[in-house]
Amino acid sequence: MANASKKLKSEKLFVDLLNNPSTGLLNSFLKNRSAAEKLASLGVKSFQLSDFVAQKGKRSYECSDAWAERSGKKTKSGNKKEQCKTDVILEHSPTGTKLKISLKTGDGRLTSCNLFETKALLKLVCESNPDFASNEKLKFIIDDLLETWDNGLIRSDSKKGNIYTDYDLTLGSRRRSWTEEEIQGIPDAKLREYKRLCQNVLSPKIREISHTYSDYFLKVFRETATGRLKFGEKSPLAIADLFVEWDDGEKSAVPSITKVLDPETEEFDVTVSREIMKKDKGVNINIKNSSPECKSHRSHWIRFM
Repeated sequence: MANASKKLKSEKLFVDLLNNPSTGLLNSFLKNRSAAEKLASLGVKSFQLSDFVAQKGKRSYECSDAWAERSGKKTKSGNKKEQCKTDVILEHSPTGTKLKISLKTGDGRLTSCNLFETKALLKLVCESNPDFASNEKLKFIIDDLLETWDNGLIRSDSKKGNIYTDYDLTLGSRRRSWTEEEIQGIPDAKLREYKRLCQNVLSPKIREISHTYSDYFLKVFRETATGRLKFGEKSPLAIADLFVEWDDGEKSAVPSITKVLDPETEEFDVTVSREIMKKDKGVNINIKNSSPECKSHRSHWIRFM
């Protein structure tokens, strides 16, 4: 809850600064090559700062049929809503053109998917691309990962495999490997089992996929940045045009944009490959936790991050 609240505040600050040209943030953004090229591709080639109005995007939209079928989000009344990729919409008022921005701050990740979301993500990217759809070995190791994950879930606390503990119990977010002695120090037996499953089985399996089929995995990360397959024609406003990383003032005195990438370009692929896929433990399946506002307990579950 704390991280979600922090993210919302950061998004609001970003919007407020864009809507106040005197801060310089809008000018800095529009001068960025990726932003200018994306706007031009949308038909906006000349403009003034006063032409733009920023607003926060909606939190959730209806997902595509293909995503709903693979993630279990399809119901009799229609597809369930999912958190969208568009955090901020920058509209060019004279034309009504909307530039949809996925905003990340600090240690924000491109993705955080539970088993069902990971299943939809990995399978849809594979099935929708002719270069991968006929690759039986790739499909086999994807299925093996998902089946191993599913079989390893402990469903005594919840049907989805969440584990509930005292509120004060949290494992933190460090990416380095835990020693067996450290794992033995986790006071909850079910969490110890999850930690071993993530570190010793699931993470090596998904890293094998990312290393052996790097072209495929770059497409996976493109999808996590845009949500193009996740939302499709159902909810076009949920699909992000640009990935923007910024410092909201936590690391420096003045908030500033640190990175702007178009997920449909080679520049995005090169950046993801260098900063995530080639890093030790960059591709990771680990335990995530959160807690209700009442602080009566803490919930832990396994995520692809």
